[in-house]
Amino acid sequence: MDLMIRYHDGPGMGSPAAIIEYFGGHLQETKEGGGLVSCNGYLSRDGQVKPEVINADLWREIGWDPAKQELPPPAMLRELSMGYDLHGNKLTVGRGLFRQPKEALITLPAEVSQSLKDHPEIAREVLRATVAAHLAEVERQAIRVRVGGGNREWQEARTLSLFYIHAENRGGEVHYHAHTLTFAPAKATDGTWRSWDNGQNVAMLSKKGGSREKATDAMLSAARGHGLEVDLRRGVAAKAPGQVQGATVKGLDGHVIEAGSLDRKRRVEILAAQELKRE
Repeated sequence: MDLMIRYHDGPGMGSPAAIIEYFGGHLQETKEGGGLVSCNGYLSRDGQVKPEVINADLWREIGWDPAKQELPPPAMLRELSMGYDLHGNKLTVGRGLFRQPKEALITLPAEVSQSLKDHPEIAREVLRATVAAHLAEVERQAIRVRVGGGNREWQEARTLSLFYIHAENRGGEVHYHAHTLTFAPAKATDGTWRSWDNGQNVAMLSKKGGSREKATDAMLSAARGHGLEVDLRRGVAAKAPGQVQGATVKGLDGHVIEAGSLDRKRRVEILAAQELKRE
């Protein structure tokens, strides 16, 4: 099946202080770093996980230069969540005062992760390509603009997005994934700042030509470009009940991992929690 891309608001990101805590805690701590901690440039000088950014020029414009300051400053996270940059300029209007960043969790198939357990640098490159494809689709229809006659249309805009790559799930199993976070301000093609609207991307997420399909295409291309043979059934898992999930992967060492053959403790825990919630 196509990649899992799951939007959520991040655990406890309901206030500026909570956002700062989430960044400084789960996102930047090395608990899920696995083999990535040995990769060049993965950790900051003080041993925390560094984010990767898109549109670095926009981040510099609002007051943070990732090339000079490795981790996003807490003051910037606080101001951005209120619609301001670090210079005190208001970037967004309307929709209330506080807007937390939207998080999309993008996870590689378990079999791909397992085959790359001893190749974290390749896994990072695969996820970079995957995230780039997803965010390109996010930005393609990122704002709604009035065009006259009471009508609006979706238009392209550049976003303040960054992502953290982790190597393990919370159960300590190798499972490469990326936390992508996009803040509310977005810069339109005319140079004005507007409020990012993810509605169209979410509506199209699992449809033909949506970001799930395009991110999966990018993942497959990048993995194959690094020597993996990956075969998976395309489509959305929810629309194929009873079908084998995952991917069949022939790794760099020639070892084949069949789709659905991995027993994931974390997956069992999630399913059990969902069942308890239904009860």
